[in-house]
Amino acid sequence: MKTLLLYKNRNFDMNQELPWNEQILVQDLGLNVVIDVMAQGDEFLYDVAYKVILTSLNDVDEIIYRQDILKDCLKHPSIIRSIYDIAVETLEMRRKIFGASLVAIRLQFCTAQLNLCICMWICL
Repeated sequence: MKTLLLYKNRNFDMNQELPWNEQILVQDLGLNVVIDVMAQGDEFLYDVAYKVILTSLNDVDEIIYRQDILKDCLKHPSIIRSIYDIAVETLEMRRKIFGASLVAIRLQFCTAQLNLCICMWICL
C-alpha cells in the first residue's frame, strides 16, 4: 500500500532543487523553529520536513488535494496517530530483525512517515 498524502499520484522527490531564496525564506519565516518542533530531534525527519516545506506548489489541484488530506487528518487525529504508531513500530521491528540502521530503513518509508508526521504535528 502506498500512502500518497503530498501528491495524488506520486511520491515526494527528496532530490528536487530547493528555491534560490531558501536561506532567506528560512530566516524570514523562522522555519528552523517550526521544523525543529515537527522533527522532535529526529535529524532525518528534519531534513525531509525542511525540503517539503520549501518546495512550493503551483498547481491548484495539488493544493486542494493537500487541503482535503489535512481536513481528513484533522477530523480523525486518533486514526492518524495510530497509523503513525504502526509505521514507527514497523521501522523498529525491521531494524531489529535485519540489523540495519534506522536511517537506512527510514529511507524506504520516507514519504509515508513524513506525511504521517506532518499530519500528526498538525493534529496535536
